[in-house]
Amino acid sequence: MHRLQLSSAESGLIRADAYKLARIIERQTNTIIRDVAVDQTNSTLKTNDNDTNSTLAVVINSRDQTIVVEKGDITKIKNVDAIVNAANGPLYHAGGVDKTIADAAGPALDQECKQLIAKNRGLPIPTGKAVKTTAGNLPFKCV
Repeated sequence: MHRLQLSSAESGLIRADAYKLARIIERQTNTIIRDVAVDQTNSTLKTNDNDTNSTLAVVINSRDQTIVVEKGDITKIKNVDAIVNAANGPLYHAGGVDKTIADAAGPALDQECKQLIAKNRGLPIPTGKAVKTTAGNLPFKCV
């Protein structure tokens, strides 16, 4: 199972316009969204003694992969292979969720991002292109 974790502000936007967002995701990712209505009585996944994450949407794509959108602390979520981080092109971890992830991951993530930019001849990663990095100190396989 793959999970995409959003900040409180981002997840609030999803709740406000979930249907429209679901249609956009379907078109842009060739994905079928089978469940965006979340039963609040069954939507809490315990991550540790102090934090809970609420499930906002469940997506099953054409490769039969399940993607769960949750609200909570992205750095503390468990049982996840990877997280998605919307970093800027130069892969600087200047602020927001990107900085929170980088701080929690430690220097390994920052070092790998610098190496990726160097391999790209010092140019920023183009908008819309994804890169895979180490998770450093985070409990994931990759970011």
